[in-house]
Amino acid sequence: MPRIPDEMLHGVAFLYQTKEQAAQHERVGGTGFLVSRFAPRASEAFGYRANIPFLISNRHVVWNSGCSVARFNRRDGGGKILNFGPENWVVHPDGDDVAAVCVFPMLDRVKDEITAGNFENLITEEIVSKSDLGVGDDVYMMGRFINHQGRKTIRPAVRFGNISMMPEMIGNRAINQDQLSYAVEMRSRTGFSGSPVVVYRQEGTSLKELPEGHDTGWGILGINWGYILDEDGENTWLNGVVPAWKIVEVLKTPEMEESFNAADEAAAGISKGDAVEPSVAVEDAPPPTKADKR
Repeated sequence: MPRIPDEMLHGVAFLYQTKEQAAQHERVGGTGFLVSRFAPRASEAFGYRANIPFLISNRHVVWNSGCSVARFNRRDGGGKILNFGPENWVVHPDGDDVAAVCVFPMLDRVKDEITAGNFENLITEEIVSKSDLGVGDDVYMMGRFINHQGRKTIRPAVRFGNISMMPEMIGNRAINQDQLSYAVEMRSRTGFSGSPVVVYRQEGTSLKELPEGHDTGWGILGINWGYILDEDGENTWLNGVVPAWKIVEVLKTPEMEESFNAADEAAAGISKGDAVEPSVAVEDAPPPTKADKR
């Protein structure tokens, strides 16, 4: 596995049940990550490519566990807390373990240490077929290692592995139903639910061409939902990963399309000096002190 660019870790958020937990950076909750969609109205207004960011996680994290409040890092070392409730998140209409929420205009690319994977980097069924994606392909996920998650700033950890089985229906006890999933050989633990799983190919490792438009040889395979258990509840040590095209399906629901179009129009208005108010409370957490850094 080659060196991972540090900025890729900046697309990860930690999720908590309350804003108080987020402010204290308590060891509870799950993970989310940013995916952005091209915004045509805003791009035309500004004269350069503009994007609308969405935060993605598992349905069982934000609804079942109520971990709907997101925390990102600020560039000054503090934190940015988005006080979403479970009701703010849109889940997959068929019950798949995916949830999304629009985070425009709550994040500031100047003040907040953030980056987002493009919508085009989501691995669809078409890309799987075209690129001959399959068993053995390298993957890694970026998420929350609760035992060592950072002191005052969130510090995502990276776990590495390979695709073990291509998508089929697998029992997901977190949502009490079968979930279409990749089986991935990649160690996980509590806190990594909702992490983005990235597939990566180096030059010379693939028998066919890389996915079209994926010049760096990577794409978002899907969302980690946790360990696959056997019928007796024993851990199989394989992870279940919801395919990324399920993220596409959520972002294409009427609710998400409405959020996207409203955000695109509002972003275009900013070019004319219009003010845009966030839909939920946004709070700052202070930077770490010298004692915190020890």
